[in-house]
Amino acid sequence: MKVISNVVHGIGNLLRVDRTIKRGAEDTFRRRRRLRIVVLGSKNSGKTVFLTALASNLLNHRNGNGFNLNEWEAFVEEGFAHSQKEEIADFPYSRYREGFAKENPEWPEKTTCAMSVLRLPLVFRKEGCKEKPLLMEFLDIPGERIADLTMAKKSYREWCRWMFEKFGSQYSANGSYLEYLENAKYCHTKEDLFNAYKNYLLAEYKKYSPWVVPSVVKLTKEGKATKFEQELHIRALGLTADDQFVPVPVEWFDSSNEWRDWTKDFASAYDKYKEAIVDPICDWLREADRLVYLVDVLNILKSGSAVYNQERKFGEAVLGLFSHHKSYTLGGAIWDYLSSMVKTRIKNAYLVVTKKDLAASETSENLRKLADALLGKELRGLMKGIGDKNIRTCAAVDTVCSRRNESGQEVAYGKTSQDKPETEYEQVYVPEDWPSGTEWKKAIEDGKFWFEDTYPQFDERENASPAQSGLDDLVMALLSSELE
Repeated sequence: MKVISNVVHGIGNLLRVDRTIKRGAEDTFRRRRRLRIVVLGSKNSGKTVFLTALASNLLNHRNGNGFNLNEWEAFVEEGFAHSQKEEIADFPYSRYREGFAKENPEWPEKTTCAMSVLRLPLVFRKEGCKEKPLLMEFLDIPGERIADLTMAKKSYREWCRWMFEKFGSQYSANGSYLEYLENAKYCHTKEDLFNAYKNYLLAEYKKYSPWVVPSVVKLTKEGKATKFEQELHIRALGLTADDQFVPVPVEWFDSSNEWRDWTKDFASAYDKYKEAIVDPICDWLREADRLVYLVDVLNILKSGSAVYNQERKFGEAVLGLFSHHKSYTLGGAIWDYLSSMVKTRIKNAYLVVTKKDLAASETSENLRKLADALLGKELRGLMKGIGDKNIRTCAAVDTVCSRRNESGQEVAYGKTSQDKPETEYEQVYVPEDWPSGTEWKKAIEDGKFWFEDTYPQFDERENASPAQSGLDDLVMALLSSELE
């Protein structure tokens, strides 16, 4: 009996120690609050530069270095490891930072991975205030992947039914979904069916539709952009050529011919794709706290109405995913459904215009006005409390500065050649409103909205950060509830 008593006593001690360890781990987690921020934007909106500059300023922050955090200072928290899923790569900050600090600085290339996370374990300190340990996580999702969220929490059969219910009513002679389903019935081989679906995707792409699914035909699993129109015919509609799937008519699942066998093969390929591509994004989004959507207004001005329409459709689709309100249009209904599937906990969102340094300072406020006209309605519709303060402008890396020339005039200077010194730079005069079609076309022909690309000017010292404007204000807005 004494032996049994000792064993029971020993087990009791082990359980108490285990509970103590768990309580300690929970206390540590509470002290290290996690703030998850989703960073989205269309192609060339500047996400990679934005994240690299933001990380550089926070990891090397000190008061007085031009990155104003309202007297708070950010310090790197040593010895804090955070587990991550294998499906999500680390944002390659160090490599991009090295590119900035070369003798002839260069912009980082587009992030070449399916999605990546920038993790910043920081402690914020301010005289007279309690320190605030915080793990800031920024998720960089390629915009192409958003369309794949149509698969969230759905089996292959449920996805096929959903695709018909949401897109089957959009009949037109130009590659509509109903037309594809009708053509599918006359396909004698899987290859014929794949080609019919690719014809549908191509038609949707030409209409600037964001609904190109599966997204690997535009962006490979590894994150490399494809030449969509030229390469679509050779792209696999799935993870590999042996694991392809397309949506099919729902009656095929209960048929007695080869169609039923096809659905079984497609369901297997669909499940593999969903596990590899869709589920990791959904898991992360469910725990996101903030949303930052980047838009390059100057590039839209320079490019014209076609790019404007493309940016608007894409922005509506992306922002609709995070809406807390119901919509009564077809597009809105699609995103109402997806929102219920992902169920994010995002409490605030920001629409951010990038590259403000390239705009003439006296018209830079018009960048915000144009962004408001482009997607302000969609941003305000996300949730209560979003207003003008949520539409911001910034230059994550300030490449153009103003100073007096030899004649005493205030002139903008920028570096338009990588290996040559800076010269006088002609900034863009931004209009108050988006131009009309014919007016816009003529303005572009006259070079009114043309601007030269600039190169970063970056201090080679390891602890130096790039000059910026507006980025620190945005960071303080993101941190406002954490530093109260």
